[in-house]
Amino acid sequence: MAEVRAMKVLFDANILLDIYLQREPWVHESQAAFQLVLDKKVEGYISAISPPTLYYVMRRTVGSTRALELVDLALSVFSVASVDYPVLVAAL
Repeated sequence: MAEVRAMKVLFDANILLDIYLQREPWVHESQAAFQLVLDKKVEGYISAISPPTLYYVMRRTVGSTRALELVDLALSVFSVASVDYPVLVAAL
């Protein structure tokens, strides 16, 4: 019997911002998607640009210390998707 692997899902930074900043009306759907990663039903990925983007946006709202904590949380839950020339060409 073939092994079933979890679907790989790339999460846009806005999904995490919806959760971390409790942005309505998207927060509930974003939390549901995040929960799928926590439950290991999907493999969650973020782009390499997401951590600095999250920090930049959140530090103005929640402060630098909390923004760094939330970025660290994202990095502990999600894998960082590698994007290089072969990956970009394969995506075309």
